[in-house]
Amino acid sequence: KSPRIDHGSKRQASNDNLHFIAKVYESKLLSKSTPASKKQVAVRGAHMEIATPPILTSLRTLLVEDQAESIVCVPYFLSPGRHATEDVPNLIEEAKSVLEKEGLLGERNGNDEGRVQVRVSNALGSHLESMMSAVDDLVEWTLNGEG
Repeated sequence: KSPRIDHGSKRQASNDNLHFIAKVYESKLLSKSTPASKKQVAVRGAHMEIATPPILTSLRTLLVEDQAESIVCVPYFLSPGRHATEDVPNLIEEAKSVLEKEGLLGERNGNDEGRVQVRVSNALGSHLESMMSAVDDLVEWTLNGEG
């Protein structure tokens, strides 16, 4: 289970794009999943500020509606700046504290080892090889009049 977290924008189309990308990624994961593992796949969008849903709401949805047992939060930023390395992780820690008080991060499967793990990955743009491939594609598409 995984939220994609961006800054949030006053421009609704930007916010909608994050949720569209989350759905596309979820579909991709589901297509590669076995029938037994499909219930473990859920991808949601969340915003740091300005737009909804905020991080806390997205995490709560993954826990309550999607019954997440493990969550990986992906900061949807192209560089490991302050938002990706400090602000988002701090907001996730604050959300975890609230969710812990609500009893949503507690035991699953009857023992403490079943506690829900909420982790934060590096920023999207921190994987240099993938980013260079994306840049190459954009340049090619532009040169070919496709982009």
